[in-house]
Amino acid sequence: MIVPLVFWSFLLGAIAIGWQAGDRADRRVLVAILLVSALSAGAQSLPEGVTRIGAILVLDLALLGVVTQHALRSHRYWPLWFAGMQSVAVLLTLFALVADGEARWLCQVFAAFWALPAMLVMVLGLLADRRAHVVPQRA
Repeated sequence: MIVPLVFWSFLLGAIAIGWQAGDRADRRVLVAILLVSALSAGAQSLPEGVTRIGAILVLDLALLGVVTQHALRSHRYWPLWFAGMQSVAVLLTLFALVADGEARWLCQVFAAFWALPAMLVMVLGLLADRRAHVVPQRA
């Protein structure tokens, strides 16, 4: 119970900070992150195994597509880092599809772990961009 509470607190805090520090394109990515996180939480109600992992893989791939598109259009570094970390999560989820038992569980745990440093990179990158006046400030 405590792990989901910590994750959602961290996620919502990162989204709130990112919303204030980012521009319109950044906010689109933030909405995608929040939507994928909510849908992934809903996917946890699916039966254990390949069905659940497959649903999460589809969601992670969709988020990777959104973040990669943002990274390719942006002149900032945090989207590249975020996309790289999301790529690792997708790769680990793919491994979880073919693994069994404890190896599957470990792949899922490590894939989920990468959400935390990715969010941290996003927040720190947006704040650094804001400080360097890379992101337009609102009046």
